[in-house]
Amino acid sequence: MGAHTRSSIVGGRGPLVGRFPAPRGRSTTIAVIADPHVSPDAEGTWKLYHRTEARVMTAIADINRLAVDAAVFVGDLTRDGHCREFDRLDELLDQCAVPVLAVPGNHDVPKEYDDHQTPPLLEFISQYTPGSLPFVERVGSVDIVGINTAWMPDGSLDETHSGAISRAQLDWLERTLPETETPIIAMHHTAAPGATTLIAQTMSSTGYRMPTN
Repeated sequence: MGAHTRSSIVGGRGPLVGRFPAPRGRSTTIAVIADPHVSPDAEGTWKLYHRTEARVMTAIADINRLAVDAAVFVGDLTRDGHCREFDRLDELLDQCAVPVLAVPGNHDVPKEYDDHQTPPLLEFISQYTPGSLPFVERVGSVDIVGINTAWMPDGSLDETHSGAISRAQLDWLERTLPETETPIIAMHHTAAPGATTLIAQTMSSTGYRMPTN
């Protein structure tokens, strides 16, 4: 069972993270890629960073072959936020034939203890989102809702890999989610219990539920 509550397990198949009404019209297919950790120069690491490029290339080939509606990367696109890692990631994503959306992970944003330069969050937003973060982007019959859990304006996450959802983003969710039809929330870190409660209450009409720790 791990950290999930019993109520979050359905028929022994794992946690329920969404329930949608019966399909109406054309279906929508979203490819979700988590923690690719692209690193162009890792060699023989026990975390297999040296295989990240090949694995992302395989994922993109499958995305193109299946002709999905969009690809959503839910953070840690890079190993450590090096500029060269983002450059290589961009070269790989140029081969993707469908729209790409992403939210940052803790490895994609500047950290005070890093000995290298990491592009500022504004560059991430410009490159991998519709132009803002948080964001809502309509893809087929669903709304992709992107949330930033990896970086806070007050610098409170600059020295940690932990995540948080700012009060401003919770307020934004409260205003925005009722205006969406079929939302899917993309974030890097597991939602805190308070955020989970707000999201579940706001989205109760769709039967949305997220497991809590």
